[in-house]
Amino acid sequence: MLGGIEEVLETTESEQDMYRSLQTDIEIRIPIKAPLATNRFSTARHDYARSNINVAYGSGRYNKLSGGVEPRNWYEVQITVNKTISTQPNYPKNKPFWIVTDDGYKFEAHTTADNNKQLTAYGKTGNDRVFGRWIKGRLATAGYVKPVDNTTTDTERLGVVTQEMLNAAQMRDGSY
Repeated sequence: MLGGIEEVLETTESEQDMYRSLQTDIEIRIPIKAPLATNRFSTARHDYARSNINVAYGSGRYNKLSGGVEPRNWYEVQITVNKTISTQPNYPKNKPFWIVTDDGYKFEAHTTADNNKQLTAYGKTGNDRVFGRWIKGRLATAGYVKPVDNTTTDTERLGVVTQEMLNAAQMRDGSY
């Protein structure tokens, strides 16, 4: 799902080998806050139906030109990192870094906001959608979730990512 996205690069076989040889034991697990399937219609904050991975089901964006609110793109994902993770000594702060995916892509990312809690793709275009295309794209390709053009018309909430989907996809019990 990342192929053809500006500022996302495919890695070569030799690059992948190099990255594997440089891999360390340092691991930072960032949980994905997602609702249980039974809570996908909930508006309660603690149910996560409009959380980081499902932000497209939250409030839309104000459009200055039309003066109205437009729905968010389904691939938009906001990755907010808990302070217990963002304060770890190996958590990246104050400079861009590369994320190399296990499926042959790489893109630059950085952390922003208070305590470096916002993790986002770095660059001029599509920042809010790179992670979404990677995570949701994998789930959609595997048949766990249905991509939605307009979340306001998704009355069955088929595009909401749930804990059960993440577990079925073996996404490390809801972490990426």
